[in-house]
Amino acid sequence: MAASIILTVSDLAKTFGATPIFSGVGFQVAEREHVALVGVNGAGKSTVLQIIAGAETADGGTITKMTGSRVTYLPQEARFDSDRGLREETRSAFDEVIAAGERMREIEAEMADADEAALDALMTEYDRLQSRFETAGGYDIEHRTDEVLHGLGFTEDQYNEPVNRLSGGQKTRVALAKALLADPDLLLLDEPTNHLDLEMLEWLETFLRGWHGACLIVSHDRYFLDRVTTRTLDLAFGRLEDYPAPYARYLDLREERM
Repeated sequence: MAASIILTVSDLAKTFGATPIFSGVGFQVAEREHVALVGVNGAGKSTVLQIIAGAETADGGTITKMTGSRVTYLPQEARFDSDRGLREETRSAFDEVIAAGERMREIEAEMADADEAALDALMTEYDRLQSRFETAGGYDIEHRTDEVLHGLGFTEDQYNEPVNRLSGGQKTRVALAKALLADPDLLLLDEPTNHLDLEMLEWLETFLRGWHGACLIVSHDRYFLDRVTTRTLDLAFGRLEDYPAPYARYLDLREERM
């Protein structure tokens, strides 16, 4: 069975001042598909991601997302004003799941004194919350948080460091950790390798290759793209060309089209 389409971009256009950046841009992304968006500096790659994420407006065209789908966007540079500790801030990716777990514990206490009618309603709510909690990996939050933080180069002695005191690169790695842990249906990554050393980069490649969601990635690292994506969108001269291949093969196909 063919994968469902999670994102449809139709006839997208953007200008800055009197200068057109791109027009007529259209493509689709299917569930679980890993797609690279490439092009020269200034082609508008980051702008496309921002428009999809709702962080920027388009001058024309439409963005359609699958009903109920969740989208997470990682900008090139993260900004945090929070004085929460590094680990606490990262763990906030699970806030909705944590809230569901807390409500489950409240319901357990309420059940002890509930009459039959109230008990039925509480059990229905509990079953709904428990299903969501388990599907989201609620029993494994602490392990998953530590695993991603470790993979992105953080050590336990940094966990309580206030986020607003971190360097720009560290903040961006915290934002990347939160994006990965959010486990969205569609992940938009703008230069995710910028502040990663080789070990962190290899960890991220392994994570994304095993990840079940869809992603649209902008990166200057062609080797990274070749290892984690299977399709390449080339934004050039204000237009988009679609190549059903990872980066290295895309280069060959582009030459053949010229």
